Amino acid sequence: MELLNRAEAKYGVPKEVISSILWVETKHGSYLGNNQIISVYLSTAMCDYPDYVLINKEALRKNFNGSPEELQDLETKIDERSAKKANWAIEQLIALKKMDKLPYMNILELKGSWAGAFGLSQFLPASYISWAVDGNDDGKIDLFSLEDAVFSVANYLKTNGWGNTKDLERKAVFHYNNSNAYVDAVLRLAQKSKLVEEVDTLSIEPIPTLNQQLKLN
Repeated sequence: MELLNRAEAKYGVPKEVISSILWVETKHGSYLGNNQIISVYLSTAMCDYPDYVLINKEALRKNFNGSPEELQDLETKIDERSAKKANWAIEQLIALKKMDKLPYMNILELKGSWAGAFGLSQFLPASYISWAVDGNDDGKIDLFSLEDAVFSVANYLKTNGWGNTKDLERKAVFHYNNSNAYVDAVLRLAQKSKLVEEVDTLSIEPIPTLNQQLKLN
């Protein structure tokens, strides 16, 4: 709790939100994924290769029952989506190359989710380069370290617009994961966590037992 309080004081992001993101992402580190990160992006970077695009189009044609115009439209979307995914993967590979220059980082040993995210905070490589911070002042940024993960999540949200309105809060969390369902889950969990903490801090006088009430009388 002291760690979360320090992160909240520095970045202005409620500790309940930081904790909720770490829970939703990895259940506070209980599941981190075992996929080799660089392999994920090398594979994805190839998705716009003509042979792979053709495989996807043939799979579409096999079960498609619409008009030729609709088929053409879907095939165009396959082309566009394949190019977008490949370009995104290349951006992550460039970020990995920057990470590999850090003396404490070995990108070949870096493991995480099937989608290419890693650490307790499940950052992408480009997110690591832009927003990960050293939370325990040991001279390195290790998102498998609780201190670094907590401070990095707080820094990510603050840098991406966390503010004092519901709209700013939602936008910052949405930037973390582009899903309204994700935003709802994180903020709802944070709200429940805050409520539980408030209840725990209440000073409630115990109700006297019957014997105690008789003695009072």
